[in-house]
Amino acid sequence: MASRIGTLGSLGLGLALFSGCPNDITSRTILTTDGQGESGSSGDTGRDEETTSSGGDTTGSSGGPVGTAETSSSGGGSEPPDATPVCGDGVRGPTEDCDSAGESISCDADCTFPLCGDGYTNASAGEPCDDGGESATCNADCTLARCGDHKINPSRGETCDDGEESATCNADCTPAVCGDGVVNSLAGEQCDDGLPPADGDGCSSTCALEEPDVCDGGVDPFTGDPWVVCEATEASAWISSGPDGGYFHAQAICEALGYDSVGAIGGNCGSPCSFCEAGSSCDATGLRAFNGGGNCGSDDDGPVLCTTVMWICS
Repeated sequence: MASRIGTLGSLGLGLALFSGCPNDITSRTILTTDGQGESGSSGDTGRDEETTSSGGDTTGSSGGPVGTAETSSSGGGSEPPDATPVCGDGVRGPTEDCDSAGESISCDADCTFPLCGDGYTNASAGEPCDDGGESATCNADCTLARCGDHKINPSRGETCDDGEESATCNADCTPAVCGDGVVNSLAGEQCDDGLPPADGDGCSSTCALEEPDVCDGGVDPFTGDPWVVCEATEASAWISSGPDGGYFHAQAICEALGYDSVGAIGGNCGSPCSFCEAGSSCDATGLRAFNGGGNCGSDDDGPVLCTTVMWICS
C-alpha cells in the first residue's frame, strides 16, 4: 500500500511541473512518502527553505544557494572609534590633565597642570622662569635668581643672601671675611685689601685702617722710584717723591697704604715733604703746597705723576 502512495505522489508531482511555467505557480503541495503535504511560496524550486531571525541560509529562485547572512534584531553595525584627543582644542581628553585651549593660570599649554619645577614656564600662573629645578638664572621656587632676593642659590655661587649687606654676609652674597677684598662695615671692617690679614700694610689683620708711620716709604710698584710719607692719619696721608723725583703711579701707592683715591697733587720742584723749600725732610716737612703740576698722563698701569711732586691720599 505504501509503495502505491509513493507512486501516486510521484505522478502528482510530475503533473504539477508540466501544468505551467514555474513563474506562474502561486502555491503547491508536495506529497511526501508519509502522505502529508508541505506548502511553498512562489518561486520555490522544490527545496526546503529555512529562515531564522538572524538571517540563515536561503536559496534563490533558480534553485541555487544565494549565500549566508547574519543579521541582528537591532540592525547591527559597529560604532566609530573615539577621536584622538588633541591638546589645545579646549576639550579635556582622557590622557589630558586639563585643556584650556592654550596656556592659562590653571593649565599649561601642553595640557598638564601648572607645577613649579615641571620645566615649563607658565607666565599666566605667575612663573617668570622654570628650569625644572634650581639653576644659575632661576631659583627652585621659579623666581628669577639674583643676589639680594633673600634666597640662597648655590648654582649662581651664593653662599648667603640676607637681602643686603649684613654682619655675616657681604652685599655680593659671599660670607663676610676679613681678607676677602670686600669692605663690610657691618662686620666692623674699615678696610679689606684682599690680602692675607697682616699688619703694616695700611690695613691691619683685623681689617682696620693703619696710619702709615711718618718717614716710612717705599718704591713705585711699576717703576721702582722711591717715595716717603710726610704726614698720615686714618683719613689721609701726604706723600712726597724722593729727592731725585721719578715716575709715580700715585693711585696704586695710595691703595697700598689703605686709602681709596688720590686728592691734591703738587708741583714739579721740591725735595721730600716740601715744595721748593731748601733743608726740608720727612722730619722737617716744611711748606705744604700743591699747584697741580707734575701730571704726566698715564700708561698701561694708570695715571702717572712725574718729577719732584707731592700728592694726598684720601
